Amino acid sequence: MQSEAQVKVQQINPHVICYLCQGYLIDATTITECLHSFCRSCIVKHFDKSLLCPLCNLRVHETRPHLNIRSDTTLQEIVYGLVPGLLKEENRRRLDFYNQHGVTMPKSELLSNNLNKRRQSEDSQRTCITLENISSSQFSNGRSKASKIRYLRCPSHMRVVHLKKFIKMKTLMPDMHMIDVFHNGRLIDNEFMLEDVAVIYANNTGNPLHLQFKITPISQSH
Repeated sequence: MQSEAQVKVQQINPHVICYLCQGYLIDATTITECLHSFCRSCIVKHFDKSLLCPLCNLRVHETRPHLNIRSDTTLQEIVYGLVPGLLKEENRRRLDFYNQHGVTMPKSELLSNNLNKRRQSEDSQRTCITLENISSSQFSNGRSKASKIRYLRCPSHMRVVHLKKFIKMKTLMPDMHMIDVFHNGRLIDNEFMLEDVAVIYANNTGNPLHLQFKITPISQSH
């Protein structure tokens, strides 16, 4: 049982540790194209020296790199949930910083983890999806005949970008690859929520939402 738990931690760690500082993610921020995540302060400092993703060398916006990064509150809440004491320690660190400078810490700087509350509210708002890997096959009426189909029950407010992160974790996808998600051959935007996809593409029939994903090397996708 102990070795089994250790394997799980090893699998999760790459997704909750910042590559730049090698610490657990704080103010998790994701590059929207390649989906790699870093501490916000780390990636902002990195862009002062380089416009390439530190992990996969994908080039971000030439003149305004901050357009290609987005705060990932869902990932950050997951990190706080997985790492005992991290939230408390970060709040203590922020409080110490303000105390050292003789300033009262604003309430907006006090971090909280709303993951448990969000889970309770989302339990009654779920979207059933089927997820099919078409990476090694061609579209055939939007479906692939050979690939294995996975059935999932996800929060309706889950965004496609977080579905991609789930796929990346489950498939142990290499860093130099990207994921695209489709519905019947139509590419779905990262910011769409599953409930949006169900309404726009599937007419919100109540049936499982059939989605496909494709993993491609970055060199082939650009």
